[in-house]
Amino acid sequence: MCSILLSLSLKICYRANINKKDYIFAKKTMVSVIIPVYNSEKYIARCLDSLRGQSYGDWEAVCVDDGSSDGTAGILNRYAGEDARIRVLHVENGGVSRARNLALEMSRGEFLLFVDSDDFIHPQTMEICV
Repeated sequence: MCSILLSLSLKICYRANINKKDYIFAKKTMVSVIIPVYNSEKYIARCLDSLRGQSYGDWEAVCVDDGSSDGTAGILNRYAGEDARIRVLHVENGGVSRARNLALEMSRGEFLLFVDSDDFIHPQTMEICV
């Protein structure tokens, strides 16, 4: 997916006759990170820390807590309180597909990045993709 987005960005930069770095700073494109979450208290902090450490800053994380019964909800609420780019929706358990679909409905970004709650990403992932 990233290679497709990078390729598309490079083609746009080529047509606009500007280099990629100038294009990134001239036009910020929001990335919506979709994160379905269920009982992930051991992993979610590392996941969200990897987003907060991104070199690309125009992103939002849409976390759907799918009825977690551990401490996940508290961790998500704490991160949302500390960083306005992180939004949380708490719902009754309905499965990962429903959680992703709800997050998609809430997303505002032009590009989507799907991350599982036990994942963490490289600090330049979004910069390279966009």
